[in-house]
Amino acid sequence: MREQAPAEVVSDRTQTQALVSVARDEVPYYVAVVAADANGNYSALAETSVFGPVRSVDNVPPDPVQGVRADDAPADRGGRLRVRWTPNEDPTVREYRLYVLVRVPQSEADLNRALAAVAVEWEEGSLPETLVPSEGDGLDRYVAVVAVDGSGNRSALDAGSVAGPVRSVVNVLEAMGPVRVGAGFDRQSSVFVPAAAVVPGMRIDILPVEEPLLRSVQEANQNLAEAHIDPETEELLLDTVRWVDSNQERFRVPLTLTLGYPIQIEGEVLQDLRLFRLNDRLQPARWELVPGTHTRNELDRTLSAPIETPGVYRLARLLLPRLLDQVVVYPNPFRIQQDGVVIFRNLTREARIEIFTLDGRRVKRILPNGSGSATWDGRNENGDPVASGLYLFLIVAPTDRRTGQLFVVR
Repeated sequence: MREQAPAEVVSDRTQTQALVSVARDEVPYYVAVVAADANGNYSALAETSVFGPVRSVDNVPPDPVQGVRADDAPADRGGRLRVRWTPNEDPTVREYRLYVLVRVPQSEADLNRALAAVAVEWEEGSLPETLVPSEGDGLDRYVAVVAVDGSGNRSALDAGSVAGPVRSVVNVLEAMGPVRVGAGFDRQSSVFVPAAAVVPGMRIDILPVEEPLLRSVQEANQNLAEAHIDPETEELLLDTVRWVDSNQERFRVPLTLTLGYPIQIEGEVLQDLRLFRLNDRLQPARWELVPGTHTRNELDRTLSAPIETPGVYRLARLLLPRLLDQVVVYPNPFRIQQDGVVIFRNLTREARIEIFTLDGRRVKRILPNGSGSATWDGRNENGDPVASGLYLFLIVAPTDRRTGQLFVVR
């Protein structure tokens, strides 16, 4: 039999203990100790030279779970929360345990009072996401996640291990009456669906924005000047971005989207606050002002506006020019068939546009929409395409005016 190398060699004659590594925990081992002299002679084994069986035990818990996020489970009829977390790098982790609570847990003892508990078996490559019961729609819940290793050690709780408050929401509409759908992760965000807009089985979800939409949002945020968005207040309003998802491409009648704004928004900034929609069909993507009346509720710190389609929305400060000295009109020449519309940019809030023939006959008036931009499709007030030729445009604001020439090609 080949001689096996010792598990540990101790050279200090005064040392009477040592740590020995073993291949696996919870496996019975026997330990034998022999003495060796300078010539390499080993002592014989006596009954007291061997001890066992003995098992090694892992009593070090995994690190606390981080990155716990919870929101309403999308596209359901309520009663569930979606929970996600960052996988623990400890290879000994065998499962994650998720606890649904009515308040933030202060200690592991609080987990014993959970409304619901779910265990998720874990192996490399698993998806760190699952659904848990909320035990009641529209009620604040907190979700704690702990990691458990093969020896049953549970990770401690810290700030990154708990998410909330979060609420489960009914996203699939059955009733034909008006209904308000909230965002499970944000009390201030909601969509009001009037009775005329409800379709049986209609789905409305308000979700955090994730990839690939997040890339378009970031692209549009680099292009704020095109939307007349104030970059100075951008940092305060970045967290207002919401994804309104639905199984309807266009709503029967407009819904009302309500988003909350932070307490730091006040004064002139609050007066200029507007709702914008992401247009990710443009290259680069761009925010566009939502048309219609924008209504503020300063008590709730929310702003509401009508929306006609699902999409990504946000709040931002609309910062329009005070004068017309930076107006841009393009393309010029304007080829109706090729270009579709001519665009007037950098308008003031109340600016109106009038298009005239060279002999002074007005062919089109474009009323202000408050967005800082306007378009003309080359048609007169009767809806007929105008003739090719040179036209004059007049832009009028309460304190300024601008004139120019526009060549139209049919």
